[in-house]
Amino acid sequence: MKNLLFGICAVLVICSVSFSDTLVDMKVGYAGPKDISGGAWEGNVLFGFSVDDMVGLGFSLGVLSKKFQEEQTVYTQQLGYATESTVTHNFDSSILLLPMLFNVKVMIPLPGLIQPYGRGALGYEVLYNHQRDWVNDKKFNYLYGGFGWQLAAGGHINLGMHSGFEVELVYNHSKPQRNGTRKEGAPIRKEVNVSGIGIRFGITFTI
Repeated sequence: MKNLLFGICAVLVICSVSFSDTLVDMKVGYAGPKDISGGAWEGNVLFGFSVDDMVGLGFSLGVLSKKFQEEQTVYTQQLGYATESTVTHNFDSSILLLPMLFNVKVMIPLPGLIQPYGRGALGYEVLYNHQRDWVNDKKFNYLYGGFGWQLAAGGHINLGMHSGFEVELVYNHSKPQRNGTRKEGAPIRKEVNVSGIGIRFGITFTI
């Protein structure tokens, strides 16, 4: 899968030189992956080309990041008119999700200010999970990977001759995995389900 993605990316770069319209798409948004509590902010950059006025192809790199800290107030004292708290910082955790996807975008030719579109994508998603236990002075690093795909529906508003503003609703499906130790002779795996719905907005332009 990794070699396939590298090959697709190389083809897209070569094709973008051959086609007159090079497409750049930059969006930010908020997503709710199933196994990441509370959701997280994300960013996405797509680089590709326009086949014609209706169809675009591209390779995108997304970044979803989430941090968590566990603190505990162990002592408070009154210092004049102020209350001082002693707080212990017990635990840190950070998650970084990197979807690397090949995209196909199709504009829907309808009259009006807002032009609807649909987008499909598939590729490989990498998840990195870092944990730091300050109480027991331990560090844990976990790396996951697996196939992923996305479906999106959105609307495009022209800002200029070669630029526009877009808002889209996205569904991402992926369960990155890592190998686990054998239990009673049976192979096992460990996975994080990052499937979920998100919303993005941003600008797109051709050069």
